[in-house]
Amino acid sequence: MKPFRLFFKIILVSVILALTGGALFFRLRPPFLIVTDPSISLLYGAERTRLKHIELSIKFFRRVMFVFVSESAAPEIVAAAVESVYAAPGAVLFPELYNEGARRYHAQNPETPVIILESRRFNLSDSTQESEGLYFIRPDTETDLFKAGISAAFLADNSRILVIYDRILAPEFRAAFENGLKTMGFFGDVDYIEAQNEHIVWENYSCAVLLGTAAYFLEQNNRIPAILFSWINPEITPVNIKVIFNDSPWILAGKAPDTIKNKGIFPDTEIIIPRGRISEGAALLRRQLRRTQSIGNDLGYL
Repeated sequence: MKPFRLFFKIILVSVILALTGGALFFRLRPPFLIVTDPSISLLYGAERTRLKHIELSIKFFRRVMFVFVSESAAPEIVAAAVESVYAAPGAVLFPELYNEGARRYHAQNPETPVIILESRRFNLSDSTQESEGLYFIRPDTETDLFKAGISAAFLADNSRILVIYDRILAPEFRAAFENGLKTMGFFGDVDYIEAQNEHIVWENYSCAVLLGTAAYFLEQNNRIPAILFSWINPEITPVNIKVIFNDSPWILAGKAPDTIKNKGIFPDTEIIIPRGRISEGAALLRRQLRRTQSIGNDLGYL
């Protein structure tokens, strides 16, 4: 029995040393800082933010620290707030609303990688100019709209589909959405209507895709099955929101290390199907969406 006890003690000591060493390494690595406004966490949900915080810390194997700054703060205030939290972090992630503050911090701390988490764009804009130590992450809108087409075809049952958008929706993105529909065998009508239009005959549609401001649609207390592009907490959305494309800053943040190593990373958007809102076929839809790979980012806007 003595050799067995000795072997057990050696294994136990090895495990303790490994855990202690891992914890020490975790603590000693410079943290990643994420700049945020308290309202972002409020909209995303306190519990979701807490879980995402833990998830990112595990994924990066280093501490992740939030820097809370008002979104209206001047660039110099944003930069100073970040510097006051940690002198030499591993990287700092800024949602796009802090764009000027991110650039100010980068100018003052060029040795620290700075990542700007860009908002989704539905137009094809020019490529963002990266510089040494300054990186950008933007959602893969083309692939997401393709997947939205798959989801809409699933919900619409070959009836007319409504797409609500803000101001502009590039023809290439419309094509991606319609290709997703065709993939599922949908060849019905699709109407593209700007969000400001208040004369929509809702009963004409069997599914709505909300790319723009969703407030008017939600105010109608509509029963139309809908697909929402938002990172709002799913628990506070109405039950007719069947699929949510979550492109929150936290989802983009998960690709930060890859972005530093390889420029041009386009993260997969988290697709949420709230439990119980699709009575039949939810598992089938999830499988179909998981099988859909990125269809590329060759449109020239990233």
